Amino acid sequence: MEKENYTDFFTNYENYKKIREEQKSRGLNDFNLLTTVLKNHDEVKLHSRMIAALLNPNGLHYQGTLFLKLFLKEIELEKWFKNLDSVSVYKEHENIDLYLTDGNKHLIIENKIWAGDQPCQIMRYINIIVNNNQEQFKGHISNSIITKDKMRVIYLTPRAKKIPSQHKLEKIGGENYIVIENDIVLKNCSPDLKSYKAYFQKITYNDTVLPWLKESQRKIRNITNLRESIGQYISVVKDIHNNYELNVTNFFQYIQEQDNKKLITKCLFEIDLKKEPSDTLKELVKTKGEMLYRFFRSFDLCLEKYNLENVNYLVGNNKKQKKLIYNKGKCNKRFKVTGNKYYNFGTFYKIDENYLLYIFIGRSRYIHFGLIKHTNYMIKPMSSNPSKYKLELRNWKSIESWYSKEFDLFTNLDILYNISDSEFLKELYSLLDIYLAKP
Repeated sequence: MEKENYTDFFTNYENYKKIREEQKSRGLNDFNLLTTVLKNHDEVKLHSRMIAALLNPNGLHYQGTLFLKLFLKEIELEKWFKNLDSVSVYKEHENIDLYLTDGNKHLIIENKIWAGDQPCQIMRYINIIVNNNQEQFKGHISNSIITKDKMRVIYLTPRAKKIPSQHKLEKIGGENYIVIENDIVLKNCSPDLKSYKAYFQKITYNDTVLPWLKESQRKIRNITNLRESIGQYISVVKDIHNNYELNVTNFFQYIQEQDNKKLITKCLFEIDLKKEPSDTLKELVKTKGEMLYRFFRSFDLCLEKYNLENVNYLVGNNKKQKKLIYNKGKCNKRFKVTGNKYYNFGTFYKIDENYLLYIFIGRSRYIHFGLIKHTNYMIKPMSSNPSKYKLELRNWKSIESWYSKEFDLFTNLDILYNISDSEFLKELYSLLDIYLAKP
């Protein structure tokens, strides 16, 4: 690297530190009580409890039905319950994440961040409500349609995830009703389980929860503690979507705002960090880790058009395979100059019952994407390339044999800050187009 570029890099770094100190001196901070005590993706203890606390008309917020009314308006059910004062809000009601009822109408909300579905989970919940209200659902037998005026199932995810596993959607009157996949699945789950048909709706944190929270915050803007509490939860919701911006700029955020971010990123990865002071070393390593973490997270959005589901939670059910899955800690430690480093990890997406897409960074400077064979998410060795797209065989101890295409990270650093226009993503799309179009 040219000395001039090295000097320019640290001029930028010193400028960044001045900006950061100025922000701190003005009282800006990034303290969030929620994420201090809980993980940002904790479905039960954080998200379901926070949402339930706001929805509850008898909650300690003392705003009555205000937040409930705004939420129902957001999901176009503002007039579904006749009297909001009579609505009870339950969290973890017989394992149902959120359950709203006035005794006559029943709203089941299943909340999924990154966890997988339990066997026949949604149908179990429908059965629970029917069994607990037998007089109201008298005459309903297996395969009965439960009208949407009586029951609705809401599936809440960060992005519009595919329908719950072991279920399918059936069009009735032009609307989606959820049913069990088939009789064999139903029998394997429980001989007592009935397959009802219930109205089904998908909503997302980004398109539904976030607007609801912002409108709720606006309505109570003069109540300081409530406004701040909702504001902290808004930050958590943004964070699970990877679009939360810190109040006090970090170096990653600073780089994104610079016109010469490509050169700064190149310098960041080429500088011999061993020569830098410990505080500088720590921050620059963390910045590279954040770039890598955001890179892996970005594929949830990039692959939406192919309707591919992230299945890290399923692959990771096996302890040996769990080592192959990225997390924030591994990404940060990937670039450590001293001490133990984490190698060989990435992210998995289900293509079909035979193959997974794997996006991977290994021991060297290469990032890969490719195809891995699986049986019920247990990785199996491959003997041939299942796609016409050119992939190379990799025989690695940690993964056994699989097929992938490699990209030199140092000559493709743009993927860390602009994946959407990168050659990497174009080639990945080419693979999927060819594979998914196979006869």
